[in-house]
Amino acid sequence: MVSSSDSLFNILSRSAYFGYFIYGEGGRIIYVNPHFAEILGYESEELIGKNFIHSLFNPEENIQDIICKRLNGEKFAREDIHYIFKTAKNSLIPISVSTYTVFYENKPAGLVIGIDKTREKSYEKLFLSTSQINQMIVRVTDEEALLRKICDIFVDTVGYDAAIVGYVDNSNFFKQKYVKAKTKEHEENIISLTIGVDSDTPFGKGSVAKAYASERISLISDVLKDSDLSAWHDYYSRFNINSVCSMPILKNNKVEYIFLLMDSMQNAFSENKIDKIIELANLCAKETADIIKDSINSGEISYSDIWDRNYIPVPGTSPQKYKTRFSFFIKRRIQPIEDKYLRMNPNFRFFVLTDNNGYVAAHNGINDQPLTGDYKKDLYGNRSMRIFDDPVGLAVARNTDEFIVQTYARDTGEVMSDIGIPIFIDGKHWGGIRVGAGEDRMNLLEEIQLDVSYALEKIEAQRNMFILQEKLRIAAFYDALTGLPNRRALTEELEKAMARAMRQNWQIAVAMIDLDGFKPVNDTYGHEAGDIVLQVIGKRLRESLRKTDFVARIGGDEFVIIMEDSKNINALEPIFNKIEDRVKVPVALFDNKTVTVGLSMGVYLCHIDKDFTPDTLLRYADNALYQSKEYKQDRKCFWTVTDKCS
Repeated sequence: MVSSSDSLFNILSRSAYFGYFIYGEGGRIIYVNPHFAEILGYESEELIGKNFIHSLFNPEENIQDIICKRLNGEKFAREDIHYIFKTAKNSLIPISVSTYTVFYENKPAGLVIGIDKTREKSYEKLFLSTSQINQMIVRVTDEEALLRKICDIFVDTVGYDAAIVGYVDNSNFFKQKYVKAKTKEHEENIISLTIGVDSDTPFGKGSVAKAYASERISLISDVLKDSDLSAWHDYYSRFNINSVCSMPILKNNKVEYIFLLMDSMQNAFSENKIDKIIELANLCAKETADIIKDSINSGEISYSDIWDRNYIPVPGTSPQKYKTRFSFFIKRRIQPIEDKYLRMNPNFRFFVLTDNNGYVAAHNGINDQPLTGDYKKDLYGNRSMRIFDDPVGLAVARNTDEFIVQTYARDTGEVMSDIGIPIFIDGKHWGGIRVGAGEDRMNLLEEIQLDVSYALEKIEAQRNMFILQEKLRIAAFYDALTGLPNRRALTEELEKAMARAMRQNWQIAVAMIDLDGFKPVNDTYGHEAGDIVLQVIGKRLRESLRKTDFVARIGGDEFVIIMEDSKNINALEPIFNKIEDRVKVPVALFDNKTVTVGLSMGVYLCHIDKDFTPDTLLRYADNALYQSKEYKQDRKCFWTVTDKCS
């Protein structure tokens, strides 16, 4: 039994996970906390006086009988039920409830504690996000895309109000790269936020600054109470932001990016708060002791029963389990108390009740699994030697006046905290409560942090490999001096051009160019000047051609041009004239010197048949170039065109 003044009500009222209401005659609600009303979409006042049965979808047939027993003050164990409630908008929402008999204003009443399913599933959503992010890491090879998609997952899948990814610039300001929020208005206002990492400024004292300095996740569970965050209090109030988390992403051992997450839930990013766990464990120990004392006074059990050390082995159990005359009482009266408190904090992993010999009198389950309402039957009332050799457990049960906290790392790397609270009966150590607590959310955030850091390093390694591959490709197919395709690339392009020409039945022209007057440039001004001339001429040739034409440097001062769909020489002359005009423009060297070069060109124009090869075309073009240079003094133009090998 609890009364309306019990501190349990205060704890439930502050919880972001639990809503509760108290009902009286006929199931009419006489008190409801704001959170439960919020779950159903009402104001608290709107639910007062309503019969809660009318808010249920297909209520169980025996619910009226349960209500009558509660209101008659009958002592029977808590029931765990999954109800479907109808909201103010007549939609349906599943809620897990636990019901108890309580005294409210000195009258028997029913207490219904409901778990907000949206909050109950928040860990599952965060776990789902780690799975989605891991899948992306395998597929995504673009850093920007990965960062954007992770922000989308934090908002769309996990349900946070906003997610921002950014980096710290040289001015110590947090520069946003991508912003995702539940509303466009929120996104627009986030963009205008000033956030820094310089603690000497008002904008450099938040979670981003702490994460950047420590290279660890920074969690702030109640932003409006944190004076360091006063620069953003107006913003937090306007958009109902109550908690923030900054997750630094390291690449090559330094903070590369920071994810800033925001949520309206006050403890969305809360760390494992030992003081709150100790507070609840103390309440559980006190309630356990009170129930034992009340049961002794009422004659339900005897004083000798609770100190019974006549352990009776349970046949066929391994490891060996034991029972005493006290076992049935534990199952019926004490186990529900532990289970009730286990549900009050999402960080709780287990409750264990031990007597002062270290034997387990009750615990919530095996393998530290959370409660589901279906308990392993063989655990009820059994006393085993599960923690008999645990010195902390024995110290709690025999010697400790207040509490003991033991922190350790599990094999999984998770940091756990065990809190031991002694139980006193008539001033004498009777035993103790052991509470195991850990932070699922923190572990999952750290897992995401490591996964994203790994992904960014993998993406960078892939990008460096692509860059190296591209450099090797350029080295294999491009001339290092002019940047033009080389002879190898020319051969491949000729094969493609010939295939197109045969398919389209058009003529193809292959022109081979040799610069006139290039050798004197090298002899007079040196090879550096010659390199400048080749670079400039290569650029001018490329700019003189059509987009469909192709130019390559095949060595020295020789260039080759492929011109597809060349109908006749008359159609090519404008291109040749443009080439000549551009090439003959003086080339600027160093020390205000300039040089001018000319060119000779041989062109082979033909229809392609199956007997042609790239070497055939180049050989015919080279023959034409030879004729152009041979008769340089007598030619009317710098090119010679042939349609056959001469």
